Amino acid sequence: MTGGVGFSKDAEQSLQGNRALGKIRKKLKFSDQTRTGENASIEAIDESIKYRFLRKTRLRWTRSAFFFGLIIAILIFLIFW
Repeated sequence: MTGGVGFSKDAEQSLQGNRALGKIRKKLKFSDQTRTGENASIEAIDESIKYRFLRKTRLRWTRSAFFFGLIIAILIFLIFW
């Protein structure tokens, strides 16, 4: 149930193409500078903390807006039903 002989051949060619690309592309190097941990600079840690608080605030606002909209939709449904 592989869909025929052509399907198997295409899959094999795709696999060979992906392997060839893996040999051509540059390998990623581990960066010495990180945003957290022992190797992090003070600026990177500060930026990371600010981003996390900003993301937390946005998620809280989005969650509140969703529930407010849900409550309004339920009220409208109950009024007109």
